[in-house]
Amino acid sequence: MEQYSILDLALEVYIPGAHGYGCTEGQCVYTVTNGQALLVEAKVKRSRGNDAAPKVNKKRLQRVSMCFAADHPEVEAISFDVLEVIVGSEATLTFSAAKAAYSWER
Repeated sequence: MEQYSILDLALEVYIPGAHGYGCTEGQCVYTVTNGQALLVEAKVKRSRGNDAAPKVNKKRLQRVSMCFAADHPEVEAISFDVLEVIVGSEATLTFSAAKAAYSWER
């Protein structure tokens, strides 16, 4: 029987059929459609009070995006989403996403 983490399942729902990508700046999953790349970073955190939108380090997202663009010259544009899975009391899960937390076009 295969085992999946919460992040694996969340990513499969959020971006089906994604591929993994990693560089020295970070990791993400991605899909490319018609020269448009969607990169998604996912993380898990415990619920602690008011859960706002995911915290985003735009400089790091930019560095990962530029590495991705260098490795994939066919890509004309990148949109980078950040998905956060929040584990609450009584094993509840809340999904929060910062869509297009970073964007880039050639």
